[in-house]
This record gives sequence, C-alpha cells and structure tokens, in this order.
Amino acid sequence: MLFLLQLSQATTELTPSASRPRAEKRCIRRDKEAAHNRLYTGYFVEDSVYNEHQFRRKFRMRRNLFLLIVEALSNHSKYFQVRYDAIGNRGISPLTKRTAAMQILADGIGV
Repeated sequence: MLFLLQLSQATTELTPSASRPRAEKRCIRRDKEAAHNRLYTGYFVEDSVYNEHQFRRKFRMRRNLFLLIVEALSNHSKYFQVRYDAIGNRGISPLTKRTAAMQILADGIGV
C-alpha cells in the first residue's frame, strides 16, 4: 500500500511537458532594409562604392551579366521574390538572396 501511495505521488509530481511554461524565443532584430541599402549602394547604383574591377573580382563576372542572371533567377523561382512573414514584415530582400547565391557560386563554397 505504501508503495502505491509513493508511486501515485511520484506521478503527480511529474508534469507533462505540455503543461510546463514555454520558454520565450529570443528574437534577433536584423536591420534587413539597411543591409539591402548598403548592398545596393555598394555595388549597383550608378556611382557605387565599389568600381567595376572590384565587382568583377568579388563575383568573378561583369555587372551586366550578373544582373541578367539575377533577373533570370527572379523569374524562375519564388524564393528569389519579395516575401512577407506571418505578421506582415518584409523578409530578406530578393537582391540580398540573389547576391548571396551568386557569391556562393563564384567562390565555389557554401556559407
């Protein structure tokens, strides 16, 4: 009888994981718009920070070829288009995604 009483107490002390308070997820705020603006002004505006030679050294192709490939990626895949999350915040810019993909192809390595 004592054993059953101890067993009953032990099972009531154990709480199922669903009833435990949920730990809050840590939210890392990234300034995606500023990152997009830095990328755009650094490489893609008329008077960009980096010249054509530096662009070619980084991406191993000319800027106009890069932009043609980027446009083809946008038309081919939804991943490379503007997307919004569940609460309506804009995700990472398509240009940032495409540039990262092209950088991986240029370097031949994954991130």
